[in-house]
Order: sequence, then C-alpha cells, then structure tokens
Amino acid sequence: MMKTSRSLSGLFLALFVGIAASAQTDIGTYDHSGIEYIDIIHCSHTDYGFTDHPYIVEDLQLRFLDIAIDAASASSHLPTDERFYWTAEALDIVWRWWQNAAPDRKSELKRLIDNGQIEITALPFNVHPFLNVRQWDLSFNWIPDPLWEDLKIKVGIQHDVNGFSRSSAIRLLDKGVKYIWNGINTYWGGAPFPQPSGFWWIMPDKRKILVWQSYPYWFGYNLLTERDWRLIQTPASNTQFRTPRINDILPADEESVREAHATCLKKIKKMREEGYPYDFIAVCITNQWRIDNDGPFPPLVDFVKKWNDLGLMPKLRLTTAANAMDRIEKRVGRDLPVYSGEWTDWWAFGAAATPREMAASRHAGNYVQAALSPVWGGNSEKVVNQANGIDRSLCRFYEHTFAANEATSNPYGFFNLGHLAEKSIYAYRPYEQAKNLVAQRMRQLFTNQPEGLYVVNAGEHAYTGWIELDRISFREVNYQSVRDPVSGEKKKLYSTNRIAKFWVDKFKANSVGCFLLSEDSVSEVSSRTEPEITVDASGWPSSVRWKGMQQPLFSGEIGKFLSQESVVGREIEPKIWDEGEYSKRKANIDKSTKLTGASPDGTATITETAFSISYKQNFAHPRLKQGQRILEIWKDEPRVSINIRFYRLSSPNPEIFYIEFPLPDEGANPVISNGGMEFRPYLDQIPGTCMDFFAIDGWVNYPAPTGSRLWSSRDAALISFSEPQLASKLTSPPPDMNKILAMVYNNMWEVNFLDDCPGEMEFHFDLTWKNRPITAKEAYQITRTYNLPPLVMLNPTTREDPFTFKRMNEIK
Repeated sequence: MMKTSRSLSGLFLALFVGIAASAQTDIGTYDHSGIEYIDIIHCSHTDYGFTDHPYIVEDLQLRFLDIAIDAASASSHLPTDERFYWTAEALDIVWRWWQNAAPDRKSELKRLIDNGQIEITALPFNVHPFLNVRQWDLSFNWIPDPLWEDLKIKVGIQHDVNGFSRSSAIRLLDKGVKYIWNGINTYWGGAPFPQPSGFWWIMPDKRKILVWQSYPYWFGYNLLTERDWRLIQTPASNTQFRTPRINDILPADEESVREAHATCLKKIKKMREEGYPYDFIAVCITNQWRIDNDGPFPPLVDFVKKWNDLGLMPKLRLTTAANAMDRIEKRVGRDLPVYSGEWTDWWAFGAAATPREMAASRHAGNYVQAALSPVWGGNSEKVVNQANGIDRSLCRFYEHTFAANEATSNPYGFFNLGHLAEKSIYAYRPYEQAKNLVAQRMRQLFTNQPEGLYVVNAGEHAYTGWIELDRISFREVNYQSVRDPVSGEKKKLYSTNRIAKFWVDKFKANSVGCFLLSEDSVSEVSSRTEPEITVDASGWPSSVRWKGMQQPLFSGEIGKFLSQESVVGREIEPKIWDEGEYSKRKANIDKSTKLTGASPDGTATITETAFSISYKQNFAHPRLKQGQRILEIWKDEPRVSINIRFYRLSSPNPEIFYIEFPLPDEGANPVISNGGMEFRPYLDQIPGTCMDFFAIDGWVNYPAPTGSRLWSSRDAALISFSEPQLASKLTSPPPDMNKILAMVYNNMWEVNFLDDCPGEMEFHFDLTWKNRPITAKEAYQITRTYNLPPLVMLNPTTREDPFTFKRMNEIK
C-alpha cells in the first residue's frame, strides 16, 4: 500500500516530495548525467485489500491480468521496443486466473511469456515474515511444477514490505530463481542501502542471489512528472473516480513528452547529487488510479515510443523485471557488493495490532504440525492435502495487507470492518480446521480400540507436565485418579472447577499412552526436591534456581507488563521517525511517548502440588481494566511457565504493550530463528535492516557453555531486547541482551492495521534450562512440544456403529 502524506493535500512520501521540489530548480542545459537508459517495469502492486474489499481486489487483479494479456497480444507483432510489457507481481493471482482460464487464453499467456512480454514472478504475494518452515515450502510449491516450468519464472518480487526472509531467498535459489526485485516503502521503516541499488546476497550455503533494491513501485511515474494524477485513493466502486484514460497521464504528444523529459533530467540530476552510481535506472511504474491495486495502462507504450522517436536520452525501455535484472547483472554484477545475514522487516510490528488473530494463526500451525506427526502411523494424500489447504490459508493471513486505507480515519465503517472480517477468516478458519483434523486423526486411531483415556504426545520432544481433562466428560462420575493398565501405577487427579489434571514425567516424543479413569483415591506423593525460590515484597518470584545451576533461571520481575504510549496521538511518526541523529531522535521519543509499568494488585497467592508450585497475582495498569499473571515452577526440572491475561481498555491512541523477561548473563549471544533460519540478532543481519524488534519462530536460545536457557512464546511473534526500542534504529546490540521484551500489542501504524483492539487477551510463555548448549533443532522440538501439550481422547466401553465411524472420521 502507498501510505498517503501526513498533510491533507500531499500525496508523495517525503523522499519523493524532496525530489519533486528539487526538480523545480533551474539547472541550465539539460543533460542525462551519464544515464544511458531507464528500464521501466509496468506492474500492479497487489494489496489483498486496502483500496477495496479483498474479494473485490481478487476480481480486479484477475481482470488486470486479462487486460495485460490483451494489450501484449495486440502489440506482439510490432518491433520489440514498441510492444506492451507486463510483470505480474503476485503468483497467487496468476494461479487463480489459470485455474479458470480457457485453453486458448492459457496458450496465449504462455506465448507472451515465451516472447518476453509478460513476466510471472515467484512469490504468491507480498508477505510479512511470520511463515514457518512448512508454509515457506508451500509458498514455493504454490503451483504445480509443470506449470512453474511453463511460466518460466526467473524473479521474486517483494514490494512495500521492509524485509525479505532468508528462508524465501534460499527457496528461490532452490527453484532456479536468481533475482530478487525489492521496492521498499520507507514509511515507518527503511531500506538497508540507498534506493535504488544492487547487491549480492550470500546464503549460509554460499550460494548467492542478486538483489535490486529499487524505488517503491509507484516511482516510475514520479520520475516523469511533477504532478500526481491521483487525487485520493477510492474504492473501485466509486464511479466518480476512474482509471486514467488516454492522455490523462503521460500523453504522447511531443510537447508533453519533452516536458516529461525535462522533469526526468532534473530528477536524475538530483539522484546524481545524492550519489547514485550507475549509468542506468531500473524502476517500476503503476497506473495512477489509486497506485495500489491498479491495472495496466496500455497507452504507456505510445509515450515510450514517442520519447525514443524524438531521440531523447536516456532511452526508455518497457520491459519485465527479470529482463531488467539480467541487464543489471551483465552491466554491473561483477562490481556489486556482497552481504550476508537475515533481512529483518521494519513493518512486521503492524501484525501485533491484531494479537488474537496472530495467536490463532500460530495455534493453527501447531495443530497442523501435530496432525502430520508420525505418531498416527503415516500421512495419506488426503491428510497432506488438508494440511496444505490449512497452511495455504495461513500464508494468506501473513500477506502484508491487514485492513483498509480507512483503518484509522473510519475504523468502524463497513469498508474497514469488511476488510477486518475477511482477513480474520484466514486465521480463525484454519485454526478450527487444524483442530478438527487432529481430532479426526485421533478418532480414526482410537475409536475402535479398547476403553481408555488415550494421551498423545505429537511433539518431537519428551514432555513433562500436566495432562488436562474436561470433568464434564466424566458424566458425573467422581473420578479421583488414572491408572496405567499395564503397570498398574495410579496417578492422582487434581480437580479445580471444570478441569481435572494429572502429571506425566518425560512422556516420550511421538508416542501414545493409555490410562483408565478410576474412582479410587490416591494419596499425594511425597514432595519432590524443590528449587530455591526468592520472592519480592509482593510475594512474586524474582529468581528460581535448581541444583546444578550456577545462576538462577531468571533474575528479576518476570512477566512484568509495560506500556509505551504516544502523548501526541497519531502525529507520532513524523515526530520520532524522520530525525536521523540518534540523540535528537531519542529526545523526540522521550517527549512524544511515556513508559508505564504495571504494579502488583495484592500479594501473590500460592498453589502447590508434589510436582509444581504456582504463583498467581493480579496487576494494575491505567490502560487495563484488569490483569493477572500466573507463574508455575516445575520442581524436578528447571522449567517455568508464565501465563499473562489482561483486559485492554478501548483507545485508538498509539501504544505498545510488552511483557518483560529478565535473564541472567552467562556470556551467550542469543540465537533466534525466522522461517526456520537461525541467526544471531545484530551479528548475523544485513546492515541497515531492522534491529529494534524481531519476528521469531517462537523461541530465543542462549546456548552458554554452562547450559542453555530457552525462552519460548506460544502466542506472541515479536520481541525486542533490553528495553522498548521504538524508533531506536539500532545498528548494534543494546546494553542488556539478556532481557527479552515480548511485544504483545502494537497499534502504532495508522493505516492497513487494526486501529483499536480492546478486550481480554492471553499470552503463554515457557522458560527452561538444559545443562548443555542446545541446537536450534532441539529448540524447535522443545518449543513445539510445549506449545501444544499432549492431546487427549476419552474412549468409552461402548462401541461406535460402523456407519457413524466411517462418515464422521473420513478425511476428505
């Protein structure tokens, strides 16, 4: 999406306002400053929403592809430099089109691809960095392999989004794609290097991919004019506005073309003054109806032809992204710098404006993982197809458009609410589908087995902890224990309200256990070895240490709630983001925001069993109706769980909520992962990428020689280190890399994300210690196991009839 200017009349981002202003100066004799050619890549920036309801966007984008095919086909007999060219930014749209297109249209598209007029690109859509390994794999198997080959895909495009996961880049290379075209929108973010520029990005396996970091997708038009044709961004259904017609923009008469040429030369001069080093420019251009979700503009061909017929320099060339990048590689590839590391995303924080949907999407991913576990005895094609369908929806949820362009100006209008409703479907529907798939797998496996309480650890690591049961399923029988029918061992059931639970030790990975419910009472087992616990004045633990540990598991107030609020309302971004000098920016941040920590609301209460000790405490904060935190401490192993629940009071004022986790320093650099790619924040990153916060797969590992501390988050996907880092624009590690701040809410964005999310929210975290350094693979295994504890099915003595069994549990 193109964020509109802060003023009512402005329509450019600050970068282009500056360029336009400079273009009005008298520079005397016009020359092309050594620029030989400008490659123009015509495309539509695909927002699944923002300008129109997502359902309408899909229809529009399908129409745009048809227009592009028609225009390309009609010009395909002309000389190559007089033809229409189009680059399809989002593969998902092409796949939707392909599934319904007539055979002759498919053949025509392939012909136009073969002659270089239409380019199909690799990524399904522009995406935020929240995909897991399985979802990234699916993203690069979005279409059948034979079709991928037919479409001759050579480039991956990511527009708007301020990062690009290495997981994506590696899979591009795996598919034979060697180019990335990136057009970063610098609002609330930034590009790692001056735009436009190129570099080689080297992967951990030493393969490299060429990146062209272009201007944003709309800049090609701004390069040729000092006036914006778009008046305002309106939905396609608004018939008082329209797509530009012939001569509305970039008219092809000589006077207009020469005027555009003069403007272009002025802007090229400005680029040169700012250090632009190349003898060419490669840039995207979009229609000027709304700039986002706009269709082809076929008269662009006439403008380019007239320019070149007049012999104007630099020469213009309509082309496709891959053709432009092939030209870049041949021209300057050997001289481009090489960088390595993760490319983290400045825009990722926007997703924290919808914390419930984000949590649901991550829960859904956990259930899919469980549904594919080897514990079920293998995965049929139908199971895999179900799982892929769920993951496909989750990939769509992580697409970079979360709300309408009226998300702040009219948050409760039908337009924005429709966006939010449609977007949420891609979190909640796969969540329910994934839960149901797991349930079907359990019923298939156990329904015809003997009576029993079947417990399944579908995780990849042994599990120690509670198995929870719904007491209503007991049908008013007062069960007191469970019994292992093989060993005869009985375990006590601990009951509170609706929940009954029993404890298991080191329940094996990918395994099944069977128990029988019993009315026999079981005495509390003798108390186990207890860790050393210290508490603060309110009775809340401040440290816990088990035997063999040199330092406690945590060292301070774990689970503290902290907010950072704007005191200048929605004007915060220009006040804190644009200042380049850190000391001045920090002063602006301090003046424009306030930090408020929660305070304990009463003394912590303690619940103890033979296996664990739980501390429960309410907390108070001016932005909350209420808050509660529960810390459970395992007795026999260094592990705690932290559950945070609070009720946010409604307010559209920009604010960020954090939960703090202070850990002791044992000299280990933290390791995190994104999309399955582990890296050390600040140390393994492309310079200039986001270091203020990080999108993570759910864990942070501190692999010290004395042992690993593994912190994990079930629901929250973003973290910072040391302290709130709003607009810090860090370039090196902050002072306290052992303090993790989980970012659980953030509504700083003023378009494209939910404006105000009130009500109850819940977040779960785990923290454990192993007496040796653990690998990233182990971190994944442990985290996934505890994020979705063992599953339970109660199978009675009565038998299910075969008709019900077949139809209810059939996976289609």
